[in-house]
Amino acid sequence: MIARSRYVKDDPGRVGHLLSTSNNRRVVEHRDLDRGCPGDLGQFLAFSSALTAAHPRAKITLAHFKISPSHLLTRRQFLRVIAQIKLENGISRGHPMRLIEHDKGDRPPHLHLLFSAVDPATGRVLSSKDNYARDELVSRRLEIDFGEKIIPGPRVQRNAADLRARGRIKEAAILDGYDPVRRVGKDRESDRQQAASTKIPLVDFRQRLVAAVEKGVRSESLPRALVSQGFSVAIGNRNDTLMAVHDETGIALPFLGPIAIASDGRLKLDPVATDD
Repeated sequence: MIARSRYVKDDPGRVGHLLSTSNNRRVVEHRDLDRGCPGDLGQFLAFSSALTAAHPRAKITLAHFKISPSHLLTRRQFLRVIAQIKLENGISRGHPMRLIEHDKGDRPPHLHLLFSAVDPATGRVLSSKDNYARDELVSRRLEIDFGEKIIPGPRVQRNAADLRARGRIKEAAILDGYDPVRRVGKDRESDRQQAASTKIPLVDFRQRLVAAVEKGVRSESLPRALVSQGFSVAIGNRNDTLMAVHDETGIALPFLGPIAIASDGRLKLDPVATDD
């Protein structure tokens, strides 16, 4: 069970992405679980955006949770997932919410759980502070609850300590048996979404980028080599990151992230997961 949260602003393509059947065999909107806002997904997103616009301190529109279980969830387990995420994130019972299920056909369906960033009843804004620790705690507790294999993250010992402090001794004892694991070589969710929406596989993007860089290094004309492969370079708007941009589709990823130098001095791709 992997639960990951993102705290995001408006995105005009969000409805299309969440309801698209081009990348999913089946998409289910669980409208019976809607909370706090009538209407379809587009109206929910517009309502969430209006709440943010009216709030003096809100900077995000949604808290977006993606839940990837290792088995097919029952209705009761759906409700348990929602309750656990609400509990760990301090989300009230009537907080505006949507649940969308994606079934790709080659793995158990995963869930997209959306909450408005602002609670209209209280004016409270959901916070992303320490969200990775909360995500891991939700994931570990649900794995224990559903009898799934424990997939420890880098904060598993902190999770155990938190549970012990709450008096959840049995759960803490289970997590005590696991060492922290830091995942490397995995694609970010935002990168996978770019790849899915632009129809260019991440592995193809990276192979073409390496080919362009190798050619440019040999010829001492990197900009021309990048152009020949359909790339340009830009500065990202976060942390001044150098980005490689695929001109035809607009997909942009960190320029140096996928590239490593082999022992013979040649450039190569780091081992990375392919896009989903």
